[in-house]
Amino acid sequence: MAATVISLARREMAGLPRDVWVLAGGSFVNNFGSFVVPFLVLYLVHRGYGVGLAAHAVSAYAAGKMAAGPLGGFLTDRLGARATTAGAMAGSAMATMALATVSGPVAIMVTAGLTGLVSQLYRPATSAVLATTAPSRLRLRAFSVYQLGTSAGTTAGLAVGGLAAEHSFLLLFTGDAATSLTWAVLAWRLLPGIRTLPGADRAGRLSPGVVLHDRRLARLLAVTVLINLILFQAQTTLPLWVHRQGLSTASYALLLALNSGLVMALQLPAARLTSRWRPGPVIAATSVIIGMGFGLLALAHTAALLAAAVTIWSLGELAQWPVAAAYVTSLAPPGMIGRYAGARSLCYGAALLLAPLAGTTLYDLNPALFWSACGAAAMLAAVVMAPPPAGPRRTRTSSEPSPSGGLRPRHSDTPARS
Repeated sequence: MAATVISLARREMAGLPRDVWVLAGGSFVNNFGSFVVPFLVLYLVHRGYGVGLAAHAVSAYAAGKMAAGPLGGFLTDRLGARATTAGAMAGSAMATMALATVSGPVAIMVTAGLTGLVSQLYRPATSAVLATTAPSRLRLRAFSVYQLGTSAGTTAGLAVGGLAAEHSFLLLFTGDAATSLTWAVLAWRLLPGIRTLPGADRAGRLSPGVVLHDRRLARLLAVTVLINLILFQAQTTLPLWVHRQGLSTASYALLLALNSGLVMALQLPAARLTSRWRPGPVIAATSVIIGMGFGLLALAHTAALLAAAVTIWSLGELAQWPVAAAYVTSLAPPGMIGRYAGARSLCYGAALLLAPLAGTTLYDLNPALFWSACGAAAMLAAVVMAPPPAGPRRTRTSSEPSPSGGLRPRHSDTPARS
């Protein structure tokens, strides 16, 4: 069985350019050391601050992360992916160490927001490199390999971070800063050295309204907000639901481990499967799967049913992310890949910022009904993303994303003569 999995992985990874491996490896290193955010509340409470301030600090981090999308996209299109990534990671290292030492509510809030901002500036740059270096037919596979590195680093890092926190919180911050700095050096040395991405000069003459008026992008961004508002409930309201069923925190940890294990085991096979269809229907279908998983939680009063619900939505999640990430880059005009990817990062950050408050407020009203509402919201996302009905005829040639995320022409259809 293991040999079969390894053989399949080798086939899936064949032909990918070196830059994809650099980004996947760098993501593993960076996320392996991303200790601070999961333990920030515990750290501030340990220092004697109240839970309220700790929660506001996490919100400030999320606000900074939300702002990082548009800014990172602009810097990527203007300065290039290498400079943006290396600068962001170096800034992240400094901001993380500052967060470990500052005192006072205002200083903590400001530093947390700054940390969220600089630590996430690299994301549009990553999307731009994956989109421009991987051939169109391999683009979805490239995003899947990158996400696999991210998931593996996050899973391993949380386990190590939990052990480190028992000895010293300062060790957490130091480890986070060290891995960020390591990725900064590797990014500067190994990522493409181009100053700007292709078409950046033309992009400079395009109005930012190009992003706002792209209807296909608007639908994708709406789905990004809806789906991530739901997915982030796994870190906010799901533990409350698990405890409500009389299960322990260890049971909740096992559910998170199940999610991570499924992502790492099935990410590449899922990419091979979804590459056969166009991105829009895939995103719509996986939204339905995510909705089914979260909707099932309303009936999940045992560990077995909870595991079944997590398995269902994990399948939708692991299949959707690389498709959506590749799709947004395929929609971008020349030189605006960074800004398009940044718009999606903005929506991801907005969901992260809103999910805890909105989720806990609605959960307190009626927990079982809340999970049904999550399922309904995912179904709404599927409706939003579903392709519009075809018109009676096409009078001009247009470009549309292929299943792998690239662009290919779609010629006008000539109606049959009677």
